[in-house]
Amino acid sequence: MYSEKLSTYYDNLYSQKDYKSECDLIIKYSKTKDSLLDIGCGTMTHSIILSDFFKDVLSTDLSAPMINVGIKKITEKGINNVTTFNGPISDIKLNTPFNTIISMFNVVNHINTVNNLISYFKTVSNLLSKDGVFIFDCWNGTACRINPPKEIMEKSISHDFYTILTKTKTETNLFESWSLMNTDVNLYFESELVDNFSFSLLQKLWTPDVLKDICEMCGLSVVKIIPYFDDSILANEKDYRLTFICEKLN
Repeated sequence: MYSEKLSTYYDNLYSQKDYKSECDLIIKYSKTKDSLLDIGCGTMTHSIILSDFFKDVLSTDLSAPMINVGIKKITEKGINNVTTFNGPISDIKLNTPFNTIISMFNVVNHINTVNNLISYFKTVSNLLSKDGVFIFDCWNGTACRINPPKEIMEKSISHDFYTILTKTKTETNLFESWSLMNTDVNLYFESELVDNFSFSLLQKLWTPDVLKDICEMCGLSVVKIIPYFDDSILANEKDYRLTFICEKLN
């Protein structure tokens, strides 16, 4: 899903995302700052911010183009405590378990079957140290049933002399619990169209109870579920975005 073209513009498309607040919460709930595993790291923005706080960071993603953008960023910044892995997390060769594992920006919604979700959480549990912390965010499948995703959404993002216009058409099947987001991207320099492309993201609309049950089945205790990254309150059925804070069971 994350092609070379999308990877090239990814940071610009999501430049308004509040990465700092997300990382602040991760730092707050991490019990130690020795090692961090970032699953589905994308272009590694979380990893780069968190590299100032953790001794060692491993950034993993299935998309080679996304990883390559991240590698360029850490090279330019002279960051030497972040390593990368392009491939499934089940292939990671573990020397010592990680103190903190994160999986940001709806990675679990890209997992489309129960068997694969169970395998994913089991692998996370195996990679996590005793009393380690696992934090992930996701869409709330229950909220999507109460208020289905908008069918059409348009956005304008300005950067200096150029503007990115996006139009996303979303098809949602609540019986099978998925949303398919088809996005057209047009890049303008001043007023001239200089590039355009399209991409699609298929997301499984897991409900909180299913995620919690599978986490606990795989040895991960759900400490709290909060709306997005606001830990001042607990989430409810209408919160579209959720953040799970988990610990590995003894």
